Amino acid sequence: MTPPTYPARPVNGGPLDAAAPKHGVWLYEPKFNGWRALVHRDTGAMFNRHGEPLTIQDEFKTALTELQAILAADAGKLFATSDQGGQIIPAEALAWADVEALERRHNRGRGSLVVLDLPLLRLPCAERGYVLRQLFCPAIDHCAANNTVYSVPQYTDGPHVYADAKADNQMLGCEFYEGVVAKRADSLYPLQLRSAKTEFPFWMKHRWAW
Repeated sequence: MTPPTYPARPVNGGPLDAAAPKHGVWLYEPKFNGWRALVHRDTGAMFNRHGEPLTIQDEFKTALTELQAILAADAGKLFATSDQGGQIIPAEALAWADVEALERRHNRGRGSLVVLDLPLLRLPCAERGYVLRQLFCPAIDHCAANNTVYSVPQYTDGPHVYADAKADNQMLGCEFYEGVVAKRADSLYPLQLRSAKTEFPFWMKHRWAW
């Protein structure tokens, strides 16, 4: 088995407070300090950002079981994809999840998975966010619980999220966040197997250290 894509790689935009203005509508997500991985729903197999099996997969057994059960149970159901309406999501669209695996780098949410995206769900980023928040509770409590599954929250006020994440690190006493990731609201998930180093211009990461 091989993943259908490499995990989408954002362009490095440097510190947000020094970045050039963005054009269009962008959404901002906190950037978690963990291991990027793709998860296959039916087998629970995890692959790192290079498309190789994740060597620490066994440390996420409980969260993987929860993730698989939720994705399997909700395949084919009707989801809200905007404030005005929704649509039925086909089972194959929930076959893979792009996640951040939390372990070892700090003691928050050890063994938990934060679902960042659904690569095969061919909807704009903002609509994929609607679906994610219906599947999983957003990680707005700093992932206090271990061995569970969250979804990444999305916000429209990038500077506010950026400043809050930095303050949260100070409160938590660890590097739980690394900055923010900005995504064009209308962008589709980029499916590509050319190179794990290929950057996607409609996603941009803004770290404090870069």
